[in-house]
Amino acid sequence: MNLIESVYNEPDKWSLSKYTLIHESGAELWTCSGVWFCQPLEGYYSMINRFRAWRAYKWWVKNAPVEKLSV
Repeated sequence: MNLIESVYNEPDKWSLSKYTLIHESGAELWTCSGVWFCQPLEGYYSMINRFRAWRAYKWWVKNAPVEKLSV
């Protein structure tokens, strides 16, 4: 499963830090600089996948468990 699918399918395994969305496995998605820079810390996304990752992040913020939202 890739990171974007994981945000939708496993929202309880993600938590928010100051600059990233962090999966419990250690994978991080950079979210601080907006849609154009939304990508994994270790890797590269095309512009289309950056947009998809940003949409997944915004969905997660609206639907995440409350205890996962603390920064």
